[in-house]
Amino acid sequence: MEYEEIRINYKELSVLTDQPNNYCRQIFKNHLSTKKVGIDSELSLVDLEKYFKPIFSLDERYNKMPKLKFCKNMKALSYREHLKDKAMIKAGQFINGSTVFNKILSTDQLEHSHKALKHNHLHTYGQISYDKLNIK
Repeated sequence: MEYEEIRINYKELSVLTDQPNNYCRQIFKNHLSTKKVGIDSELSLVDLEKYFKPIFSLDERYNKMPKLKFCKNMKALSYREHLKDKAMIKAGQFINGSTVFNKILSTDQLEHSHKALKHNHLHTYGQISYDKLNIK
């Protein structure tokens, strides 16, 4: 999915930027001008850029790049770390804020992550448990 098309909720923003949930929820409250922000409230990354400073780097590839674009690129490279999470293995898929990986990973990376989570779930909980999961 292209950077401009990605829409995320506050939990996904928290995972993407490694900021606390409350900080990300406050950004959503300010942008939407509401007192309550639910998990179904989504904003595009382009709309959220104004809340984050650009990256300043000696590497010209990243210098003055929007922080969210940088975080998206770097987080997509580190998705394998999240495949070891016990809650995701039990669910057999990305859950909570980690669903951001479904939006930022390439098709090859997504395919690998689904295979790895399935394999880990089958190894830990067995085929009967996997069949009970409602995975697309």
